[in-house]
Amino acid sequence: MKVFALKVFCQLWPCYSRESCRFPSGTGVIRIAHSLDLEASPQLTVTCLLVVAYDPLHKVSATASVTVTVLDVNDIPPYCIPSLIVGTVPETTPIGYELASVNCADKDITSTSLTYHIVPDNSSIGKFSISIAGGSLKAL
Repeated sequence: MKVFALKVFCQLWPCYSRESCRFPSGTGVIRIAHSLDLEASPQLTVTCLLVVAYDPLHKVSATASVTVTVLDVNDIPPYCIPSLIVGTVPETTPIGYELASVNCADKDITSTSLTYHIVPDNSSIGKFSISIAGGSLKAL
């Protein structure tokens, strides 16, 4: 049995796929060429690549379809607008009176709903409450 040394070349098709992937010749390995940030490029969620392998000596080729699904990672911390609320409260404020509303968001594509909690100190324990789902701050 004879074994022939074939030189097979591979490329990604269409050419625009090279922006997000690279295919070093002769390795058969598709590698990421740059960061896949879904918040910056939501169209990267599913990318279909067509790989063409060809042997120029024997003028034959084969193709393979590769589907890449990019999964979002919770990599952006939530933020609140405004990030600081300063106010005064008269001592006659009725219990349950809404003092402020905290509005926070998460820029991750697959972000889940945020929950709110007060981190109490010695002077605020038992004096304030916050709505876990809505961020409404009330006097107790």
